[in-house]
Amino acid sequence: MIAVAEGTAGSDGYRTQFTGAKFDSFHTHPDEVYCAYSNGRRICSSAAGRYQFLKPTFDRLKRKLGLPDFGPRSQDLAAIELIREQGALEDIEAGNIKAALRKVSAIWAHVEGAGYGQPEHPLDKLEAIYWRERKKYEFPSQAQK
Repeated sequence: MIAVAEGTAGSDGYRTQFTGAKFDSFHTHPDEVYCAYSNGRRICSSAAGRYQFLKPTFDRLKRKLGLPDFGPRSQDLAAIELIREQGALEDIEAGNIKAALRKVSAIWAHVEGAGYGQPEHPLDKLEAIYWRERKKYEFPSQAQK
C-alpha cells in the first residue's frame, strides 16, 4: 500500500526516483536530487526506490540493519524497520491498518495526514489496498478443501 501511495507499485518501483526518473544501479542509494511542482510549490527531493527513501534515512537504516546495497530486499527490510520504528508494525499485525498508516504518515508524503503539500491518498483507500493485496498471500482455509 505504501508503494501505491508513493507511485512506485509498478515493475520499476525499486528503481524509481522522485519525479519518476529511473536509476540503473542498486549498489547504493542514487543520491540525486530532482525537483517538481506540486500544488504550485517547487519540491526537491532525493527520494528513491519503492518506498521513496531520502538519502540520509536510507544511510541510517543501512548502517543499523547492516544492509549490503539498495537492492529490492534491502529496500523492503528498511521499509519494515521504518514501520517498526514508528510503532506501527504491531498495528499491522493486529489488523489496525488505519492506525498504522496514521503513525507512518510523517514518513511517507502521499499518505493522508502527511502534510508535505503533495497529493495524499485517503486512509480508506490505502486500507482497502492492503486487504486486497494481503489476500494474494493467504492460504485457503481447511474448510475450502
